[in-house]
Amino acid sequence: MGTRYDFMAVYFVAALFLVNLPQSIAATTAWQPTTTLELIAAASPGSVHDRLARATMQIMDVHKLVPTALIVSNRQGGGGTLALSHLRQNQGNPHYLSTATGTLITNNITGLTKVRYVDFTLLALLFSDYNVFSVRVDSPIHDGRELLNRLRASPTSLSFAFAAAPGNYNHIAIARVAKAANADLKQIRAVVFDGGGKAAAALLGGHVDVLVGGPGNIVGHVQAGRLRAIAVSAPQRYEEKALADVATWKEQGLNNIADNPYYFLGPQGLQQSQIDYWEQVFAKVIKTEEWREFARKGFWTTLGMSRTEAGAYLQSQYDDYRETLREVGLAQ
Repeated sequence: MGTRYDFMAVYFVAALFLVNLPQSIAATTAWQPTTTLELIAAASPGSVHDRLARATMQIMDVHKLVPTALIVSNRQGGGGTLALSHLRQNQGNPHYLSTATGTLITNNITGLTKVRYVDFTLLALLFSDYNVFSVRVDSPIHDGRELLNRLRASPTSLSFAFAAAPGNYNHIAIARVAKAANADLKQIRAVVFDGGGKAAAALLGGHVDVLVGGPGNIVGHVQAGRLRAIAVSAPQRYEEKALADVATWKEQGLNNIADNPYYFLGPQGLQQSQIDYWEQVFAKVIKTEEWREFARKGFWTTLGMSRTEAGAYLQSQYDDYRETLREVGLAQ
């Protein structure tokens, strides 16, 4: 009898311990990857998509945030739709994740694609890329106010270069400047290039008057004295020395904030435990020193939103951007 009593007592204590196991421990043991993870970069090698996927892979690997091997695959084309098509082919499989940006939202608004971020599993919004307005150093335009005055005097007197799709966040920023100048948005001379480097080359060559794009494409030219940055479409100035003196549009009298958020999507059909796992992994990624250096070099603003916060953010952006694109005549 004594032996039976002791055994039952131990069993009872063990069961009680398992019931009261801390949620943090239970969460980490609920699901983990069991095979090689594929991080899909929705653009070509060297692109921001590619750099994001590879930086994330390296951080996960170095800090042992996942228990399996990782690979990056580049699936460029169709404005990111080829990458998302690959996710669809792996529905319910948490070992496939893809980069995505705000272009997925604007392309849907303009009718370039029927694909939406809500057709997949939103996991985490990591950072935003804000654009910079710049001109050649010999331009008579020295700041955002002078640009507005030029447009007020003659809406068709200036041409704007940007990449890489009509209706994206660069185009939206241009439209908001034109609207503030009381210009006809449909008459603005906006020239779309298939890459930020080509748009910058057009400005340097004197083929266009203003370049609008991410800071990564212009900061080297600003430092070399070839271009002058005149306004930033961000909530606050950049901290990095190269662009620290460039005033925001808000400082120059215009509430023009336009950003391109970068986030990770999983396929549809993921279980809640799998979603929770990836959410906590990405939360750890952005707290590393490697991530801070990655964001600093790219002039990217880390947002680090949870999937719930990210969903609300992207929906707000969809509504906001749709209104501007409707005024431009691009909303479907």
